[in-house]
Amino acid sequence: MKKIVLITLLLITTINWFGFLPPTLTPEKQTVCWKIQGNGLKKPSYLFGTLHTAKQKLILQNPTLNVFLHQVDAFTIERLDDTAYINHFNPSEYLTQPLRDLLSAKDYNFVSRVFYEDARLDINALPPYSPIFLMEQFMTSPSKRNASIALDTTYPILSGGRMEAAFIIAAKSRHLPLFGLETYREQDSMNYKVTPAREQAICLLKFINDYSAGVTPVNIKKCYMQEDLNCVCKTTLPHFSEYYDSVMRVGRNFNFMKRLPAMIQKQSTFIAVGTKHLCGANGLVALLRKKGYILTPCKVWNP
Repeated sequence: MKKIVLITLLLITTINWFGFLPPTLTPEKQTVCWKIQGNGLKKPSYLFGTLHTAKQKLILQNPTLNVFLHQVDAFTIERLDDTAYINHFNPSEYLTQPLRDLLSAKDYNFVSRVFYEDARLDINALPPYSPIFLMEQFMTSPSKRNASIALDTTYPILSGGRMEAAFIIAAKSRHLPLFGLETYREQDSMNYKVTPAREQAICLLKFINDYSAGVTPVNIKKCYMQEDLNCVCKTTLPHFSEYYDSVMRVGRNFNFMKRLPAMIQKQSTFIAVGTKHLCGANGLVALLRKKGYILTPCKVWNP
């Protein structure tokens, strides 16, 4: 019996050591908001995972978050409006191989049908936009399932998402500086130029498969409102191919880390990024800890 127990413990340790368990699983309570201290910081900063498509009132009407928002001296979001870049928006820059050539006939017909039935977008009538560009158009359309979680369309996707607008409002109302961790040009370059069209098509197909199965966006919002970071990560990350995840989440996280430490050393900052950027060993929580910062989970929805 003792041998069986020892062997079992050895197997569990070995599996965990070699990384076969999901990277988000830890015994610590995982949440979407973290207080950052240590490394000589005079005041704490906060790292907050957003749900891009949720309403801004989730932030502005939350008593706990409002306390945090009034403790900081600056705000940072993923990206700021780049007026010149947006005003010169050229759809031709988002063209690639036709989606029909990137998917099997069966998969293409399936994606095309869901686009038309749920979002009234006819892929066959559109120019050959990149798959990720198509996915963004689908996500921001008044589709049947999207309507079920009451998306706030006050701020378009090119304003950094809906929930992020709350932090723009907070910064302006308190006359505090607002920074971006990247520019639109940098993000677009990673999205459309670094990531091959085939990898983008795989992500689009995964997203539409999950969407049709009812996995997203309702399940993601449920996980999010329960402040269950592990659940959000497990529900969100499977949408991405390994390559796309390495570029758009992990790669951008490393870029964010080139700027974040200097920001929080200079002044107390509220940092708002998509929740997926908090996930796993290459998430911002883990990366900041590797730099010597102390991150403590904070409950915000049901403190």
